[in-house]
Amino acid sequence: MVSRPARLFRHIYWRLFLAPFGYGRRFPAEQWDDQYRSGKWDYLDSIDQLGHYAVIAGYVRHLNPSAALLELGCGNGLLVRHLEGMPLAEYVGVDLSEEAVERARALAARTVASFPCRFRVGDFESQAPGGEFDLVVFAESIYYATRPLDTLLRYSSALREGGSIIISMYRYRNTAAIWKQIESRFSVKASVRLENARAQQWDIKVLRVRRTAGEGG
Repeated sequence: MVSRPARLFRHIYWRLFLAPFGYGRRFPAEQWDDQYRSGKWDYLDSIDQLGHYAVIAGYVRHLNPSAALLELGCGNGLLVRHLEGMPLAEYVGVDLSEEAVERARALAARTVASFPCRFRVGDFESQAPGGEFDLVVFAESIYYATRPLDTLLRYSSALREGGSIIISMYRYRNTAAIWKQIESRFSVKASVRLENARAQQWDIKVLRVRRTAGEGG
């Protein structure tokens, strides 16, 4: 187990030398498990958090309501509730936390009947996409990848023709740098800036890979 001083040093180093250049901050699976068990993330099911899930679901409905959809960093599966009623071909949710995935499966069993839905424990930074998808969603998760841009480029290879990536990011100190990196390689097809009654802010964007010189199409 990493000591408290070591964690503090890593946080300071990340904040000063990595975050300004668009690096994310990774946490171990055990820490996520403990946080879900303790109820730390229960607030995500509150009315203050409703807006960004609703925007993502709206984008899905507009882009392709019958999509095969992959969500990376799905947590306890709250997005699924907002997708209910759509004729999705399939929904696949992946999360590093076994505790979160167990909760997501329980929630889906209670609420989803309109599309095939499955969850699995996995590290989206190191595992292969595991199929082809029309939509890939990162809802409040891409900034937990050490190299967010590299992660997005890898998953963009799993998109079918005409597919899109949807990203929602809560505004932290480093998210402007992450967006700058992302938009150097992806085109923004739609974008919403959201603020709730507590002055918390999110950016939710629909992305497609920007072709570089020499690529066909």
